[in-house]
Amino acid sequence: MKTEFDEEKKALVFLKDADQDAVLKILKGGITALLETIKAPKIFSWGFGELFDTVLGTTDSTQTVLANIAQSLDSINDKLDNLIKQVLDLGYGMQIQDYIDYTQKMSIINSTFLAELQAVDALSDGDDKAQKQKNLISDMNYDDFYTQVLVLGKKLLDTSSITGSNLFTTFDKLAVNTYKWEHQGYEPRALFRNGALGLYLSLTSFCEIAIQGTIKDMDSSQVTEIAKLQNFHNNLKDQITDVNNMVAATDIIKRGDDVRYYQVSGHERLMSSVPQRMSVPPINYNQIDYRDLTYFVVTSNGQPVPELEWYQAVRNDYGNGQTLFNIFFSPDEGNLYNTPGFSETDWYVVKALYCQNEVMESFASGTIIASDGTVNSDYKLATSETNGGRIHFWRNPDTNLVGIQTVTG
Repeated sequence: MKTEFDEEKKALVFLKDADQDAVLKILKGGITALLETIKAPKIFSWGFGELFDTVLGTTDSTQTVLANIAQSLDSINDKLDNLIKQVLDLGYGMQIQDYIDYTQKMSIINSTFLAELQAVDALSDGDDKAQKQKNLISDMNYDDFYTQVLVLGKKLLDTSSITGSNLFTTFDKLAVNTYKWEHQGYEPRALFRNGALGLYLSLTSFCEIAIQGTIKDMDSSQVTEIAKLQNFHNNLKDQITDVNNMVAATDIIKRGDDVRYYQVSGHERLMSSVPQRMSVPPINYNQIDYRDLTYFVVTSNGQPVPELEWYQAVRNDYGNGQTLFNIFFSPDEGNLYNTPGFSETDWYVVKALYCQNEVMESFASGTIIASDGTVNSDYKLATSETNGGRIHFWRNPDTNLVGIQTVTG
């Protein structure tokens, strides 16, 4: 599907200076740590750092990530909005928009609790600080808050009746329909996961802090109230287990840097990231009669090259007169390595059978396509000459030919 988002693809670059893979790794670790802690709650302790260390068993890097993501959620949602609006007809946007809409209020709650926690933590020890600590626990300890956080988790986990997938898988499908090259979607997919996991991890941590902090100060006779809190605790534990499993199952698998994948529907192709300067190797047929020479196939470094129709389809996918050189070699597009030093003036060899007929002085001709889409269907790939009734071939050296290598895997 073509979208106007092709012109705005960098709109998803938020938290720009962060290594998104590193952030995602920290958040995965935070979810795992929270799961382990919630199975066997630790003794409750105070302090911004101490709270997260107690619940998550993690270092301050997680706290920093959570605080930064909380501040970035509004920006994240705004930048996703442009993308979502353009794919509502596919159903992908509807599921993601529903999640984004719900996170608006949850982000406010999260930011409020973070700010209150940091403010309390900054106070000097004393009666006033102790009272504010109790007040904060009381603010967080209400049934609707626990229920709302569980609903947030369900929106991550539930399979949509429209898309047939959970939230992360749906966003991955959205990326496929937005970006022409698979690698273009790696960062947006990680960024979306970071926003979603950061908010969920922060809020579920606050839930557990509130539950354990409240239970700690309860009298043992408050059996009903303790049981209700324990039930929320168990539901959180079960859901975090499911989220942890879902995160593992929807991990972003990146292809190696030696390949690029063009993913527009119907035109998919996996190719080497290093195109070859094409040549037709000299073919010495001294041992066979020329009448046995029929066809040979041009390949790039032993790998087949694309068909003419594929090159034309790719240019149509882009529209606006995009050249093949820009499509393949631009850092923002295919980002192929231009080791051979190709330019806009070079031509691309297409997959075809090249015929050598029985006329001794004939040419092996083939089709090539220019960066601007011009087609030469009678390019002389090799010339022939006789030697005692035998035929030798040499590449025509006059034109630089680009060989895009199709690979399997």
